[in-house]
Amino acid sequence: MRIPTGNFGNVTPQAQQTRVSVGNVGAVGNAVSNIGAALEQSSDLFQREQDKADVAATQAILTDLESKSNDRWENPQTGVTVTRQGFKSSGVVTDMDKADSADYEEARKRVPPSQMVYFDAQWKAGQVRRTSTYSGFERAQTDEAQRQQLNATVATSVERL
Repeated sequence: MRIPTGNFGNVTPQAQQTRVSVGNVGAVGNAVSNIGAALEQSSDLFQREQDKADVAATQAILTDLESKSNDRWENPQTGVTVTRQGFKSSGVVTDMDKADSADYEEARKRVPPSQMVYFDAQWKAGQVRRTSTYSGFERAQTDEAQRQQLNATVATSVERL
């Protein structure tokens, strides 16, 4: 079979010219833009609510830590201020700091990641204050015990004379 070759005239396909109305393109673009703005606003609102919840959870954890430390310190039956009087107060700063730090490490596992810096800063500021209190107590108790010991020694020496 032979394939015909030759000039068959101008037989190239011609595209039909048609016009598409693009008059509402701006309206469609505006609608898409409005949807994007609404989604962004909704996302921002959700993020603000999540941030509020994270801050509240972090503050609750900090309050719990403070409460545990205060109980160790002030409990009328088992608190340090009751059980570690006089020379027994030696080492209070170290013991309380260890206990507070252990609670901190445990509590830190529950802190929302977005609040970690805030949590660490708040705990450290509170720990500086607590350590100052512990140190003052230990110093005052040791000083008082030494004073009582000196007074007892002087009284005993005077009685012997």
